[in-house]
Amino acid sequence: MTKTISTKKPVLKSAAAKEQQALHEMYDYFKNNRALMPANITTQRDFVIAQLLAGRDVAEVYAQAIANANALVEIKPLPKIHVIRAKGTAAKAA
Repeated sequence: MTKTISTKKPVLKSAAAKEQQALHEMYDYFKNNRALMPANITTQRDFVIAQLLAGRDVAEVYAQAIANANALVEIKPLPKIHVIRAKGTAAKAA
């Protein structure tokens, strides 16, 4: 008996399947590391998905996303300080 070797090319994943896998990876990593994430990490969702679709490692992607999210933290201006200057109150010598 002879074995037949398949000469079919490997099936490439569709874009929808790749995106679904990226979403799954993103969710799993977020769920496992939620305590370490800043509150505004959700602003980086599109960035994370795009990077995962490009084939980057999920840990590296989240490290960059956290850095991006921290950079977006709004720096509040200091309150204005009103300085009251007193005009010369010293009595003038006659």
